[in-house]
Amino acid sequence: MKKIKLLAKILFCFLVLLSLLVAGLHFALVYFAPLDSVKAKIINTVHEQTLADIKIGSISASIFDFHVKDIELNIENQNIAKIDSLYIHFSLIKLLKGQLKVNRITIENMDMLIVKDKQGKFNFDPILESPMFKTDPEEEAKKEEEKNNNKEDEKTNPLDLLLNSTQLQNCNITYIDEQSGMTIALSETSFDMKSFKFDNFFKIDFFTDVYLKTAEMEIQSLDIALSANASLNEMDLTTAEIQILSFVLRLKDTIITTKGVISDFTNPKANILVKIINLCSESFSEIADLPEFKIPEIRIQTLTNVNLDNSLVKIEKFDVSVLDSTINASGNLNYGKEQLEYNINVIINFILDKIHNVTKLINPYNPTGTIKANLNITHTESVLSGNISLFDISAFTPQLGNFTEINSQVNINSINDIKIPSLTGKLNKYPFKSSASYVIGKDKGTITANFTADRFYGKMAKGYEQEKKIEQETTQKDNKTEGQNKVKEESSLPPLDILVSANVKDMDVPYFMGKNIDFKMNMKKVTSDMNNVVGTLSLTTDNGTIKDIYKLTEANTVVKVMFMSLKIVSDVINALNVLEILGNIGSALLSSDKEEENITEMTEEHAQEQSKKIDGKIDFMSFITSINFEEGRGLFDKCSFVSNLLSFKVTGEINFRDDLLKMTVNAAPGRHEDDGIMPLTMKIGGTMEEPSGSLSLLGSVTTLVGDALMKNAVSDTLKSGFTKLLGLKKHDENGNEIIESTDTINTNSIETSTETETTVNQSGI
Repeated sequence: MKKIKLLAKILFCFLVLLSLLVAGLHFALVYFAPLDSVKAKIINTVHEQTLADIKIGSISASIFDFHVKDIELNIENQNIAKIDSLYIHFSLIKLLKGQLKVNRITIENMDMLIVKDKQGKFNFDPILESPMFKTDPEEEAKKEEEKNNNKEDEKTNPLDLLLNSTQLQNCNITYIDEQSGMTIALSETSFDMKSFKFDNFFKIDFFTDVYLKTAEMEIQSLDIALSANASLNEMDLTTAEIQILSFVLRLKDTIITTKGVISDFTNPKANILVKIINLCSESFSEIADLPEFKIPEIRIQTLTNVNLDNSLVKIEKFDVSVLDSTINASGNLNYGKEQLEYNINVIINFILDKIHNVTKLINPYNPTGTIKANLNITHTESVLSGNISLFDISAFTPQLGNFTEINSQVNINSINDIKIPSLTGKLNKYPFKSSASYVIGKDKGTITANFTADRFYGKMAKGYEQEKKIEQETTQKDNKTEGQNKVKEESSLPPLDILVSANVKDMDVPYFMGKNIDFKMNMKKVTSDMNNVVGTLSLTTDNGTIKDIYKLTEANTVVKVMFMSLKIVSDVINALNVLEILGNIGSALLSSDKEEENITEMTEEHAQEQSKKIDGKIDFMSFITSINFEEGRGLFDKCSFVSNLLSFKVTGEINFRDDLLKMTVNAAPGRHEDDGIMPLTMKIGGTMEEPSGSLSLLGSVTTLVGDALMKNAVSDTLKSGFTKLLGLKKHDENGNEIIESTDTINTNSIETSTETETTVNQSGI
């Protein structure tokens, strides 16, 4: 017992002596240490080694820490950095053992400025030219040899000399690039590294607020925060690991969070989970002008292995989930070749019902249904293969209305070999069916399509046509200039063989309405300029309206060819005032006659319309066009147009190779059968963009009109016979021909072989 008490007294005395010693050392460091000379030594050493000027406000020291205040670093009289306080905290136990162990370094309130001038030089470049960074190869080799010789004699682990933790609080770092005009500023930056060890996990916390300005954009505030555990495992990179507890990016209302593990830095493995919350256009308004959109949440889960030696990336899993839709991808990438090689499998399950809430661009279309796909994406020529399935797709289109119950499967053998065996659906409750294929080779491509429907009714949404009117008017005004100045672009597609058929019993869509539509196209060597095309194209329809011939012919090459004859004839008719001439002929031949009341009413009904120009809208009773193509020349096999306003038939050709017209148009007022004599003949030449025309009248018609023949006693007989000759037949209100009992007239007595030319040339239409 006495020994225990004695031991306690000895221990107590030792602690008292130790405390007095520590207090004495602390007192001596605080009050008697030559800190001014230490400060001067630091200033001189820094200047000698770095050529930089350092200013120190004050230095204080104790047995526990070393404190430096008001530090300024200047290079060539330009301030580079300022630090309010620098604390270095020591380990007392290690110090008593004769070892230096830094527990913590703390830097408070630091401002740093890095500038790259217009000549590309940085403001810290003089430091890089200082003795600190100049090395003598022989001296370096000697030091390395001495280090290796003394390696075995080292008894103290060099890790004991390293610091335990580092803290940066409220630091601001600014980078200015005067060459590009870019500015990056990190403000309120904090960094905290705790329990640093080479053989175990240590903690890292980081935060900063980023300001970025370039010539194109400006980001006022981007918050970046990181919390992670890291293990260097004594610098064994195969077992080193980073555990990302939380990595957060925040740009306005959009937050991106990341969690996961990255291990084995020789062949990295990453298992990462990313959440994007409230992804919206407003968050990126400072970066780019994007359409308005908002996605509540996106989840991305990825599991990836990288083989650095072989430059291979294996994506075991890349899963994306958004608005109940999923995308699952896996595959391999090889970035070690001259060009990136990849083979990726993508499985898509896309549910459209919620997507229309994402953006106002999609919202008006109100899409619903499901799209499923199983695709392979590769660097090879095929690029893409797999299949896409559509299940009960519905959507509203302002051009046509509501598409519903759309079901189909798209088979993709490659990006150049796509087949749609069947696509069914409804437009405004009326069903339709179609199929198509697309096969493109190096020298030739083949496109086939088939479309059938009993009724195909499309209605333009209210306000849509008015909204597009200004744009359409501008387009029409600029058509001539664009046609003259447009440089032909070479198509990336080879010449195409196109086989298309469409059969619709009743169609009413924007710009066109008709019944019994039968369209067939069998053409080869089709290109955008139609220079070498061969084959046939035909269209028959009746009882309809071409609502806007100009918009129709602007649609695409095929539609342009189908209705080009009508557009060209309309342009020439307007230029030559043909409607007024035909109106006069009709009025002369069909003067007021009680027995021909129906015809008179028809003439009066359209008299006002006939006195005007064709404004793009043309009602018709029948329209037939059949064109044979021979090496870029479109030869009219048959082209006839019958309407209450006027009727005409077209012969001749359109030469697409030379862009020349050589057409003859025979026209007559009112409904006129194409096998009768048409009194007005137009010769059309020029180009498709600038047709020119001349017209001539049959001599017999000129005589009848000029001599007031209709006033004599035999006018009734002459009128009756002449209308038969010209094909002007009377029809009832249902369009049926009225058979009249009249005396037979010898039409041979009427001069039909001689024409009196009344020629008007008009070009630049």
